[in-house]
Amino acid sequence: MSREQTADPAQAVPLSREAMSNLREGAPAKLRRRLSGDLDTIMLRALHKEPQRRYASVEQFAEDIRRHLEGLPVTARRDSWRYRAGKFAIRHKLVVGASALVLTAVLGGVAATVREARIAAANQRRAEQRFNDVRKLANSLMFEIHDAIRDLPGSTPARRLLVTRALEYLDSLSEQSKGDVSLQKELAAAYERVGDVLGYPYAANLGDRAGAMQSYRKALAIREPLAAAAPNDTQIQRDLVGNYFRVAQVLETEGNFPDALATLRKVLPTAQSMAAGNHDPVLADQFAGVYYFSASIQVQTGDLDSALENYQRGASIRAAALQANPGSFPLRTHLAADYGGIAKCSAERHDLPHAIEMQAKATAMLDDASKAHSDNATLREYLGEATNRLATYRNEQGDSTAALEMYRKAHEIFRDLLAADPKNSLAKSNFAFSNDGIASSLVALGKPASAARLYRESIATFEDMSPTTGSNRYPRSGLAEAYAGLGTAYSILGAGKGVPPNQKREYWEEARTSCQKSLDLWNDKEKRGELESGERQVPSRVAACIAKSEGQLHNLSPASDGPR
Repeated sequence: MSREQTADPAQAVPLSREAMSNLREGAPAKLRRRLSGDLDTIMLRALHKEPQRRYASVEQFAEDIRRHLEGLPVTARRDSWRYRAGKFAIRHKLVVGASALVLTAVLGGVAATVREARIAAANQRRAEQRFNDVRKLANSLMFEIHDAIRDLPGSTPARRLLVTRALEYLDSLSEQSKGDVSLQKELAAAYERVGDVLGYPYAANLGDRAGAMQSYRKALAIREPLAAAAPNDTQIQRDLVGNYFRVAQVLETEGNFPDALATLRKVLPTAQSMAAGNHDPVLADQFAGVYYFSASIQVQTGDLDSALENYQRGASIRAAALQANPGSFPLRTHLAADYGGIAKCSAERHDLPHAIEMQAKATAMLDDASKAHSDNATLREYLGEATNRLATYRNEQGDSTAALEMYRKAHEIFRDLLAADPKNSLAKSNFAFSNDGIASSLVALGKPASAARLYRESIATFEDMSPTTGSNRYPRSGLAEAYAGLGTAYSILGAGKGVPPNQKREYWEEARTSCQKSLDLWNDKEKRGELESGERQVPSRVAACIAKSEGQLHNLSPASDGPR
C-alpha cells in the first residue's frame, strides 16, 4: 500500500478560502457578489435565532429561493419602490435600457429647450432694453435737444441733423412696434419736425418746400388713423390740426390757394369742437389759427371781405383767451399777427391810416415780446417782418423818411439773423425784401443811384435762392420787384438833367433790360397761378416802363441826335 493511501485523513492540509472558492465559483469576489443581496437575506431569515422571525414553512423558504432565482422580489427583504424597480430592471434589461436611452434623449431635449428658452428670454430682455434705449435717445434728440435750440440764431443745420438722426432711430423701431400708439405719435412728431426744418414758411428753414410737404404728409398718414380711432384723445386731435396747418401753409407758399383753403376748411370742425367750452390756451390758439391762415390766403386771392372777417374772428378768439391766460406767450404773439392781418386788409382797401394804426399795434406787441425773449430767433423774425410791413405802409402814405428808418431797422434784424444762420431761407428772403424797401424809400427821396446799388444786392440774394426752379413763390416775387425797382431807378437816372447822351442811353438800356426781366418773371408767376390780388396790376406797370424806355432810346438813337 502506498504512503498516500495509508495517510491519516486528519493529517491532511485544509484548503484556503480562495482555493475553495476557485473550486466552486471561480473568483472570491464573484462568490461574495452572489452571496450578497437577496440570498444573504433569505439565509439570515431561515437561520434567525427567533423562531417567529423564521420562515413559517419549508414552502415559504422554497418559494423565496425560487423567486430569487427568477429575479423576483423576495418576501424576506423589506419592500420598497427602489427595490422593486431594481428587480424589474434586472429582469427586463433590454427594455429598461432602451427606455433609459429614450428618457435620456427626452430629458436632454427638455434641458436644451429650457436652455434655449432662457437664452431667448435673455435676448428678448436685451432687445427690449435696446428698443427702450434707442427710443429714449430719439425722443431726447427730437423733443429735448431740438426744441431747446429751435429758436436760437444759427441753429438750422444743427436742427436738421438732430431731427434726421431721431427720425432714423424711430424708423428703425417702427417695424418692430406697429401697434404701439405712443411710438406712432413720436414718429409722426419726428416727421413734422423734419418738415419744419426743411421748409416751414413761418420760421427758420432750409427752403426745401417739396421735402417739407413730403414729411408733413407722412406725419398726416400716421395721425389720421390714430385720430379716427381715438376721437376723444385731445392730444392726437390737436396734433392732427397742427399737421393740417403745416400742409396748408406749404400749399399757400407754392401758390396753391384752393387746396390750401380746402385743407383749412377740413380741419375747422375739429378745432372748433375742441375749443368749445374749454379754457386751454393752446386749443383756443389753434381754433383762431384756422381763421388766421384762411384769411391770409383770402387776402392773396382778393377776397378782402372774407379775409377781414376771418382776421377779426381770430383776433376775438385770441383776445378772449388771453384775458383768461394772460401769461400765454403764443396767444400774445399770434394776436399781434391777427392785428397785422387786419392792417393788411385795410391797406388793400387803401385805408392807410387804419392800416398803420393796426400794424403799429402789432409791431409794438412783438417788440415787447422780443425784448423779453432776446435770444428767440423766431420772434426776431416776426418783429422784422412786422417792422418791414409798417415801413411799407408809411412809404405808401408818402412818409418816406419814416419808412426808410423802419426798413433799415428791419434790415438790421434780418442781417443779424442771416449772419448767425446763413442757411436760413426765410431770413435770406426777408433780408432781400427789406433791401428792396430801403431802395424804394431812397427812390422816393430822390436818391436813385443809391437805390440802384441796393436793388442789385437784392437781385443777387434772390438769384441765389434759385427762384425760377424752386417751389417757393416769394423769391420769385422779390426778384421781380427788385428788377422793376432797378428799372425805375435807372429811368430816373436817365431822365436826369445834364446827363451826357451816351450815359443817358446806358441808363435807359439798363431800365429797359431790368423791366423786361421783371415782366418775364411776372408773366411766369401768372402762368403758375401765383399772382396775388395786389400783384395783378404790376405787370402792366412794368410793361409801361419797358415802353417808356424804348421810346427814350428811340429818341437817343443816332438818327435822332442830328436834328438836336
